Amino acid sequence: MALTRYLGRDGRIAIPPFIRERLDLQPGDLLSFAMESDAVVIRRERFCNRCDTDRTVDLDEIFDSLNAEQQQAFVSRFARKLLTRRGGARCGRN
Repeated sequence: MALTRYLGRDGRIAIPPFIRERLDLQPGDLLSFAMESDAVVIRRERFCNRCDTDRTVDLDEIFDSLNAEQQQAFVSRFARKLLTRRGGARCGRN
């Protein structure tokens, strides 16, 4: 099934709901984009191959296995989760 969408002013486009549901995409998921011929392939990425079975993970090993762009995404996501769990950023106020 092919869908057409217009690219927004900021270069953004929404992933249609039925695709997000079928792939079980959630906010904060890491996606990769690759060019194949004249098409763009979008994939959900995992931080490691054993994430579904072995919950013991060495974060240094994972971080070191990522390229610079992936490391930045990892740090940003981790910081957002940490701030959410602590009740948000304090903006330098006590």
